[in-house]
Amino acid sequence: MIPQYAQRQTGGEIAIWLLITVGALLIPIIVIAICCIRRQYENHIPRSVF
Repeated sequence: MIPQYAQRQTGGEIAIWLLITVGALLIPIIVIAICCIRRQYENHIPRSVF
């Protein structure tokens, strides 16, 4: 029973570490994408409106 519990605990820790690492990698990509999209909208919308 003890080894199975230890395996489950390490599996949970690995899943948490994967979520943290993937989130840490995705957050800057999402921020950069949002900044690029905002810049494109700022560049294109005023020209088309005005």
